[in-house]
Amino acid sequence: MRGVAQDFLTTSDVESATFAVLQAAYLSGVRKAVIASSISALGPSFSPQPTTPLYAPVDEDHPLLGADPYALSKEVDERTAAMFHRRYGISVAALRFSWVARPDEVGEAVARVRQNPAGSSRTLWSYVDIRDAAAATRLALEADAVAFEVFNVTAADTLSEIPTEELLREFASLVEVRQPVTGNASAYSIAKARRMLGYEPAHTWRVAREA
Repeated sequence: MRGVAQDFLTTSDVESATFAVLQAAYLSGVRKAVIASSISALGPSFSPQPTTPLYAPVDEDHPLLGADPYALSKEVDERTAAMFHRRYGISVAALRFSWVARPDEVGEAVARVRQNPAGSSRTLWSYVDIRDAAAATRLALEADAVAFEVFNVTAADTLSEIPTEELLREFASLVEVRQPVTGNASAYSIAKARRMLGYEPAHTWRVAREA
């Protein structure tokens, strides 16, 4: 029980920090902010029971089905940001990052996925290069059309050499494939970030490997 209590204490600290920072921003005259959310808000990443998203490509309308403290913290962060927009008119973008990978560590993750593809089924083998995560943050700050919006921010591809739909069929068979996911494309949709922010992932582990 102590571990569970500590998890919820940490979650509460994160939520309080988000509120405090947005409140300080408003009081300082800041009218545009970006918060770091996570695809973990959807629920599967750290669920106590093995699970996956309900459908693919996963878009921002996917229901939040969290059953763990971290998922809860990200859901509350997003709701806090939405409240600040409603109350004060602050423009807030919540970026649902996948695993944010440095170039020097992504190779190890690819090797783990190659050895055990099923082990990454919860997150549908997704990642985002840290440089693309930074670019998405800048674009969100510069965007003019954002009121309160949530955006998926992932790489354009997965961490696997196996085609994505094949991965889904074999290791995440409960995921409903609603639209084709061609080749090694990410099972998360970044169409909204492309449309509203101009986000386009520029980095992939595949190029680094070939180089």
